[in-house]
Amino acid sequence: MKIKGNYFFTLREDTKDEDSKIGNLLIRSGMIKKIGSGNYTYLPLGLKVLNNIKNIVDEEMNKLDIQELSIKDDSILEDVASLNIKSYKDLPFNLYETTTKKNEIEMDSYSLINTKDFIVSNTYSFVKNDSELTNVYDNIYEAYNNICNRIGLDYKVVNGYNAKEYQVLTENGDDTVVLCDKCGYASNLNVATHKIENVDEEEKELELVHTPNAHTIDDVCEFLKLDIKHSVKALLMSVDNKLTILFVRGDRSLNEDKVLNLLDGKEMVFATDEQIAESNAYPGFTGPVGLEGCRIVIDEEILQMKNFCVGANKEDYHYINANIKDINYDLVGNIADIVEDDKCPDCGNKLSIKKSIKVGTLNNTTKELNITYLDESNQEQSPALAKFSLNLSRLFITFVEQNHDDWGIIYSNSIAPYKVALVQIDMKDKKQTKVAEKIYNDLNKKGIEVLYDNREERPGVKFKDMDLIGIPLRITVGRKIADKQVEFKKRTDKEAIDVQIKDIVKMITNS
Repeated sequence: MKIKGNYFFTLREDTKDEDSKIGNLLIRSGMIKKIGSGNYTYLPLGLKVLNNIKNIVDEEMNKLDIQELSIKDDSILEDVASLNIKSYKDLPFNLYETTTKKNEIEMDSYSLINTKDFIVSNTYSFVKNDSELTNVYDNIYEAYNNICNRIGLDYKVVNGYNAKEYQVLTENGDDTVVLCDKCGYASNLNVATHKIENVDEEEKELELVHTPNAHTIDDVCEFLKLDIKHSVKALLMSVDNKLTILFVRGDRSLNEDKVLNLLDGKEMVFATDEQIAESNAYPGFTGPVGLEGCRIVIDEEILQMKNFCVGANKEDYHYINANIKDINYDLVGNIADIVEDDKCPDCGNKLSIKKSIKVGTLNNTTKELNITYLDESNQEQSPALAKFSLNLSRLFITFVEQNHDDWGIIYSNSIAPYKVALVQIDMKDKKQTKVAEKIYNDLNKKGIEVLYDNREERPGVKFKDMDLIGIPLRITVGRKIADKQVEFKKRTDKEAIDVQIKDIVKMITNS
């Protein structure tokens, strides 16, 4: 594309209505336009990048003979599937779509990562049962890996809730993953586990102690001169309107997602005074010894603790030397957050915690469809559906998160809006124009997309724009044509090199 006469613009300064650095970079480079909170539109350059990502998805799906369809709502999948499913011989098969989906999470403030709408690619696998899902799952897993690798992302595939998640590591992430550098353990924080050490300590007798005005676990431990890791704290919550008191080690945070997954709950909020009054819990001094009138859930770590401190359900009193035999509980589960000092559950190495952005999901469970087919015994059965997803909007954004510098974006060849930036220094020089036009036409004939900067602008402006929008390769046509040379520079190189004009197309083709 020749810039002059076409839609093209860049900005020199950040915009006032965009908070994120990457958002400003994409706006200044003419990739996107912010319409409102969490609402962005893709401009021509940005849409080319997004389409290049989609093309990679299409190619990987085609390798697996997965056909694309267009549906407005998942609810019509059963109708679509029923047209093809009559017998067990018709299964398994796969379909995929690329569509715009509403963000499932309602937020007070949306962002570039959490936009109101996402462009996603969903793959649907129709199988007889969960056991048949294995081969399909493995194929989609390999395809999604290929997609992320071809785009050029640094990503991790981690354990999620009933799923594998594709997570891109970035300091600006809205998610958190737990990793082990030694054995490769990788998990979303919301399902992560850790190695729980067995405490080799003789159990002591439970003892009631006076702890005046010590309402928080920190206050209690300071008053008793006790290591906080030898305490258990209570969180009085309402899960789906049921009083639920949860206990974790004193220095740990409760993980809401873990709790809801464990209890198959939908909503967790702080318990009301009326709910608490249904039990004998005493806020600030609540403990599991003798606790009644509520659902009691303890973190799995407490099973291995010895001689710990807990509330006594009595104002200004706690118990010390509590052990698992002394306490009441209905359920045990993994409900606490992992911290940096925790050890890997697989190898015992120290775990690390990283911010990340989820860009894809491989569900390892299926749902039964309300349609039937005839099995090998001519009996009616219902097929199962598995769903896998890639968030193309986030693949785009996270790539830029990971690949930029002070000058602008650094696109890979595979998703760049144009592979080559062709810069002509003097638009009034007919000899330069002749050379630039020939290079432009020769590259286009070879299927290599070129952004030809034929504007009457200063060279510095042109160079800055090409660096800002992240074109991988740059050819500069200037005075060196007198020596039958042009300058060639990769976006990642500091200096340009001189190349013979006759060799430049071949060099670009092989780059």
